Amino acid sequence: ISEMHGFGNGFIKALTFDLKQDLDKLNELIIENYSGIHLYKPLNKMLLSSDFYEAIAYFTAIIMYSLNSYAKKNNKFCTQNKKLYRGITLPYTCLLQYERAKGKAICFSSFTSTSESEELAKGFAGRNNAKEQYDLNSVFSVVFTINHSYKNGYISNAIDISELSNYKDEKEYIFQPFSFFY
Repeated sequence: ISEMHGFGNGFIKALTFDLKQDLDKLNELIIENYSGIHLYKPLNKMLLSSDFYEAIAYFTAIIMYSLNSYAKKNNKFCTQNKKLYRGITLPYTCLLQYERAKGKAICFSSFTSTSESEELAKGFAGRNNAKEQYDLNSVFSVVFTINHSYKNGYISNAIDISELSNYKDEKEYIFQPFSFFY
């Protein structure tokens, strides 16, 4: 790594490399930067909006390519049955949509970070601001439990990035955009 470049609230690691020789390192660097400098927040916000800009789609494709290349080279696709957790805050209207979707497939259009730790997911979920009487401005802390089941011969869409994450204790698995959960 040759230098650090400022970006938002964090830094982007820059690497001087020969593309043919160091493509694996470049893939790892892209994942580290996605996870480490909170690039995932603005990127996922844009993916969740109805404005899909070509540049965002291109950058998303680069991250997806890097995730898949890294997972394939380092055997990081989740190949076992595992409970994973995702903690988020949801406005009341979104919570109602998830309630109506019980028993049906749910698709997240953004990258979906999960953890093996339920306690860590609870920390990401934060605290409810809901009172006894809910209104449209109420926000709820939600922890999704994802029972990842692996079928031999299929490629998992859960990728273990724990070794690349700036937060090693998260035991983080990423699902790619438009992953379905049942």
